Amino acid sequence: MGSTLASDAVCFICLESGEEAVLLPTGCGCRGTAGHVHERCAIQGALATQARNGTWAGKQHPWQLCQTCRLPYTGSLKLALAQAWSRRTDGLSDSDPAQYMAARTALGNALSAEGRLEEAEGVVRDNLARARALYGTGHRMAMGIRFNLGLVLDGQGKSEEAAHVYTELNTEQQRVLGPEHPDTLMSAMQIANSDLNAGRNEEAATKYRRVLDVQRRVLGAAHPITLTCGMNLASTLLSLADYQEAETLYRANLAAKLRTLGAEHVDTLMVSMNLGVVFKERGRYEEAGRWLRANLDTKRRVLGRRHMDTCFSALNLCGVWLDGRHAAKLTEADSLARLSEADCLAAETRSALACDFGEMNPSTLTASMYVGAALHARGQPTRAAKVLRRVHEAQTAAHGERHPDAVETAWRLGSALADVGTAEALEAAALLRATAAHLEAQLGSDHPRTLRVFVGLGAALLAAGGDADATEAASLLARCKAAQHTALPPGHADLHRTRALLARTNSNDTAERHRQTSSQ
Repeated sequence: MGSTLASDAVCFICLESGEEAVLLPTGCGCRGTAGHVHERCAIQGALATQARNGTWAGKQHPWQLCQTCRLPYTGSLKLALAQAWSRRTDGLSDSDPAQYMAARTALGNALSAEGRLEEAEGVVRDNLARARALYGTGHRMAMGIRFNLGLVLDGQGKSEEAAHVYTELNTEQQRVLGPEHPDTLMSAMQIANSDLNAGRNEEAATKYRRVLDVQRRVLGAAHPITLTCGMNLASTLLSLADYQEAETLYRANLAAKLRTLGAEHVDTLMVSMNLGVVFKERGRYEEAGRWLRANLDTKRRVLGRRHMDTCFSALNLCGVWLDGRHAAKLTEADSLARLSEADCLAAETRSALACDFGEMNPSTLTASMYVGAALHARGQPTRAAKVLRRVHEAQTAAHGERHPDAVETAWRLGSALADVGTAEALEAAALLRATAAHLEAQLGSDHPRTLRVFVGLGAALLAAGGDADATEAASLLARCKAAQHTALPPGHADLHRTRALLARTNSNDTAERHRQTSSQ
């Protein structure tokens, strides 16, 4: 699965090319000549480091951390090392059970990162069974593996099962560790996260607030776990369209991480990116573009172009250029330049993610969605619909049609289909109507995301061309415009699109009245 982007890349250990054996990108913070390695060389390096240190654990973990930049390996190399470590510990289940289970924990995490979640679940469940047999359910290692099981279940969209795992774990941790132990607070935070993944956003926000209050009192406002919970609450508020409080929380979180971790730490860069997303959602596209451009440039310099976090920033900047292009007052040349950059960002990021994590990885599918959106923006709705349909089918099969990724792709697919032809517009209307109904039940009828899909439905109805469709579209768009005026700032792209579609319906009405007058 590994490959290189540069034809002259060499292994940073043996300094040979990938002609005889495949070079894997390290996915850590190393770049240039240190950015690729042969699998066999990486394994020999991990063995040598373990032998030299006399341990597999500690801050210089040889099987998971790059010994140069001290950041975790990601992608295909992370999985290759986890598989090698797991194989080498096969006979240690009795003599060194801690290392045996640590290797399988690493393997489960690596499989999850690759999107191979069913395999990951099997590894984690086997590991959990062994930990319970050796130590009992109340041992910290067994509880840690149960926590990982919840993560794998959440990743597969099994939010209810994950919530059950976290709830049982939290009860056990309260008994064994106490209600205010950091591990107990982490599982309580994941219960809220399961609510969020299941679409219970209000409940998630309430639980996050409760946990955050305890963490601030017990651990302190600057503790890493407290900051993580604060960021999760901010993300939940973002999903609830409470943009003001989300921005306030992200800014406070960013300030704390700048003080404790520095401007170029991966956690600081993640919060900074999320703040840029808030700017986008609030319709501040120019500010979002500048912020995310700086974030992307820093990640490329610190982490490298192919790192997963760098890819996230690239896709978010792509979204700003695509979704905000009509709202900003740009010259035609500037608009085309941003569209071209969005196209390049989506294509390059999709290629890197597919190479390192596989075609079906959720992040790869998101990048493919943006490739389709860029095609649509370039006036190629048929090609866009083909790409977006494939992405939507994959996301629905993996997580269900109500997953946030599948919902966004459904909106973009419906928008593209509406611009293909009458038959496709009818298909788009059916898809968007079902998507809007789900969002209305989950978020409410006046949530910006619900309104965006209803506006897409209005566009599809207009494209379908029937009189009844046009009447429904006009009524729907008028209601959306009134609600968006309350929910969104005046310069937001969604409001701009609604106004443009309403102007089209008014123009059609005027033309129809002229036609009827002429026929009389």
